[in-house]
Amino acid sequence: MPLVDVELTDYKNIEQAEVLVSNLLALKHPHESRFQVPFDDVIVSLETALSLLKNAQRY
Repeated sequence: MPLVDVELTDYKNIEQAEVLVSNLLALKHPHESRFQVPFDDVIVSLETALSLLKNAQRY
């Protein structure tokens, strides 16, 4: 794989990880020390995390 492709893949993985963490932080309850997590958000977060882990194992 050419170096440019690897760098773009790495950048995409970093961007996805940043979005995942930002989304998880956005799920916190505004006034209490707990999360309010819609089911769909949990599924998307888990799928994204799994994808990132699979991509990391390829390298």
